[in-house]
Amino acid sequence: MQYVFSVAVLLLVFSGLTQAASLTSSGYSQNFDSMGTAGTTLPADWSIWKVGTSHSAWATSITANGAADSVSAMTSAGTSLVSALLDSGITTSTKNANAYNIAHAATPNDRVLTTSPTGVDGSAIQLSLTNNTGSALSNLAISYDIVKFYDGNKQSTIDSTFPAGEELPGYELFYSVNGGSWANVAVLNPVNTSDGIHPVIPVGAINANGVNGPVDYSVTSISNAVVSLGTSWGAGQTLSLRWVDDNAVNISADQIIGLNNVSVSAVPEAGTYAMFLAGLGLIGCVTRRRNRR
Repeated sequence: MQYVFSVAVLLLVFSGLTQAASLTSSGYSQNFDSMGTAGTTLPADWSIWKVGTSHSAWATSITANGAADSVSAMTSAGTSLVSALLDSGITTSTKNANAYNIAHAATPNDRVLTTSPTGVDGSAIQLSLTNNTGSALSNLAISYDIVKFYDGNKQSTIDSTFPAGEELPGYELFYSVNGGSWANVAVLNPVNTSDGIHPVIPVGAINANGVNGPVDYSVTSISNAVVSLGTSWGAGQTLSLRWVDDNAVNISADQIIGLNNVSVSAVPEAGTYAMFLAGLGLIGCVTRRRNRR
């Protein structure tokens, strides 16, 4: 399914702490498998962020800009990762605002970058991209997987009654163009029931321990969602994408959600197509004239 929408962007200064990957005409992709089964270091173009010291600021929605507990107010959470399988090494004591290099036991080499914020309002996984396509961009095609992990021994009641449960069942995506304010890609916000628009995050009736609660492992895929940026992303400028994980209610242990199989590609401007078609028409006209001669 393809999602098309527009969001407005205001101006606000933002400073990034990570190097930016290059977006070229061939696109960008990352599946995190390069971290390996014991990797504790983020890919160079990715970073982890956190905000707040409570659980109440994002109880109803995630604030994008302005407030002390907002996406724009997030600070670096460091680069250290916990590396483990879902079935081992993930305990309450290891849950924090940093990220995990984690995988399901059934596919241990398929690594996923995950978060499980504790003691903060939320955390985020950020990708920074430099526009090296040679032209300004207003539209992007974005794909990614949201993966839900749970420690079944501790997670049997987490978000099983969403939205009355602890957290959103997946990431909300925000973007910032060249240091501008953050805008939410609202149509990609996760929900637990299908409304025909938003991506659906399933919640199971029975988990692996045989008790009521959310599923222990599930994947929701976003495929080629067309994002219309609220401002032009100029050649050589930086775009930051943040997948934000809220921590809305003080319930422990927290859920673990992850990001995988991310890809970003440029969507050509309508004017580019028009110029291309006009060029084809001109070539055809010249060819016909030569043939008549």
